[in-house]
Amino acid sequence: RHLDLYLKPVEELRVKVRPLKQASERIDRIPALQPGPIKTLYDISKADAERLLHAARKVSPVGIKSASTAAEDWASGGGFGSADDNKEVEIAAMDAATGRLEDDGWKVKDVSALKCGYDLECTKGRSKLHVEVKGSSGLEKKFILTQNELATWETDQNYCLMLVTLALEEHPLIESFHGKSGLAQIRRQPIAHACVVK
Repeated sequence: RHLDLYLKPVEELRVKVRPLKQASERIDRIPALQPGPIKTLYDISKADAERLLHAARKVSPVGIKSASTAAEDWASGGGFGSADDNKEVEIAAMDAATGRLEDDGWKVKDVSALKCGYDLECTKGRSKLHVEVKGSSGLEKKFILTQNELATWETDQNYCLMLVTLALEEHPLIESFHGKSGLAQIRRQPIAHACVVK
């Protein structure tokens, strides 16, 4: 005679056990975490289970902010196509935009790593320009704008979006959209939401 046991998970924590054991001697001593034959189920006391869960929850809880950040990282550049293609186009577009700005007398600083809503911080005398660069390998004038980029564009009077089409060609085309009047030239539609399970 046997009984069928159906287990329904109530919480999922994607945390590696080894770092938890290395960080805590008490967790390292939990019998269920010791080397031995691989089993489907392991005996564990309530106290040890609570200790393990508490440590795991502290390591890397997934929040909406981290999901949004991941989505924004993906959407930088044009946002369409494979990751490798997007990166190649993004680099080429940044180079083209930087060259055009420098030719126009701007001093250009790459601030894309700061995630401040634009890629290039430009100065010319007392004038300032905050440039977000979007690139496309073809002639289609489409791109993904993150929530952070949109919010910055709506509030930053020095904002300028530079759209580089044919970015991988010898002579790419560059179009600029300055400030609120530039934003008014863009038709946009939400296409996704960053989500995590509560």
